[in-house]
Amino acid sequence: MNEIERYIDKFIKNYCPNRALSPGSIAKYRYIMNGFFCFCNAQIPPVQFCSQLTAELFHGYLFHLNVIEVRKPETVKKVFSTLKSFLAFLVSEKVLETSPLKDFRLCWILPTDKPPKKVLLRSEIRAQKEDFLRYCKSRRRLSAHSIRAYSFDLEFFFEFFENHEPPVLEFRQIDKALLEEYLKLISESFAKKTIKRRFACLMSFINFLEYEEIITENPFDRFHLKVNDPMRVPKSMTLGEVDVLLNVAYGRKARSEFERLTFVRDIALLELLFAGGMRVAELCGLAFSDYDPIEQSLLIHGKGSKERMVFLTEENAILALASYLEDRHKIVTSSEFVFLNKYNRPLTTQDVRNVVTKCVNLAAIEKNITPHSFRHTFASLLLEEGVDIKYIQKFLGHSTIVTTQIYLHTTAEKKRMLLETKHPREKLHFTQTNPLSLQE
Repeated sequence: MNEIERYIDKFIKNYCPNRALSPGSIAKYRYIMNGFFCFCNAQIPPVQFCSQLTAELFHGYLFHLNVIEVRKPETVKKVFSTLKSFLAFLVSEKVLETSPLKDFRLCWILPTDKPPKKVLLRSEIRAQKEDFLRYCKSRRRLSAHSIRAYSFDLEFFFEFFENHEPPVLEFRQIDKALLEEYLKLISESFAKKTIKRRFACLMSFINFLEYEEIITENPFDRFHLKVNDPMRVPKSMTLGEVDVLLNVAYGRKARSEFERLTFVRDIALLELLFAGGMRVAELCGLAFSDYDPIEQSLLIHGKGSKERMVFLTEENAILALASYLEDRHKIVTSSEFVFLNKYNRPLTTQDVRNVVTKCVNLAAIEKNITPHSFRHTFASLLLEEGVDIKYIQKFLGHSTIVTTQIYLHTTAEKKRMLLETKHPREKLHFTQTNPLSLQE
């Protein structure tokens, strides 16, 4: 019995009964852990020690469940929920310092025509991942969100390389033909914007290897990615829809003190999303040190470690935030974040999405509205009011005005209204009746 098998047995016999699980649930836990144990033993070399339980291993297992066994997403979620409990047990036993699944992201990969028989866990390419991510964090100063996205994209690359026929395990095997093959594969399953992002990550990784003199030839020197991403008009709300949504949020009746605190927080969230045009991650990341109650300003920490100032000028937004902060200061917690969930932990982006979805459903609005819709609406309505696009660029925190120009759109009805009311010909009083009639 190796170390992993020993702790799995201890997890099933000791930890699970202490959680008051039913015999049926414990049996399911045992079945799931047995499947994971078999996967560990099938690796080359076999994974036998808890120290070998890395994020890379779980990415490999996720790929195994999705592609080889073609499990349903609901089943995969249950499997990884059990694995998270097992890793929490190992952390409590001080076998592991932190759980490898702490920042793990489940993803669904479409089956390939020739599914691999085995997922290789180590290669010359994969070994450089952690050094690259450290470089992105320390030298490029990328945000934690960007680091997670890079990690996810790299795992997708590694799975393609390692399950290729023949396996791509050395840098010298990455050439233009392989990149073309990878482009063809992901072009069949992903949107053009996703394809460009994945290749941007891969290019950055290869450039890092060249910078560190790990490779001497860069395959991207002879590769040109031609993906035309069509201009997509941002989906925003009308002013009437915003009005209905806020009225629903303000009109909810609380049945308990806890529910009242939740409703006050939700109102503040919606008001700030509309008042400042913030990204949802920026809103969740607000700390007390970022708020100036005298100037009524918020210091926003945006993408790429860029900072900008947002001023609250609308009275309802100011009052909503003040009402929430009055309750927030009563909560005993060491957290410096302004917005908390029901467990007094920092609010997540998914928590905010749930709040918006709940209010949209109560308002019976059929349009697909997300927290980012408030940002689009903020920019679009300001443009309609005649605000210079350069100011909107600053409000949104865009590094280039090209990004902001996606909001330079109007609907067909808006165009018709502008021509009917603003065309210079309307100011001319000269008219001629029946100009095409013949004079006798």
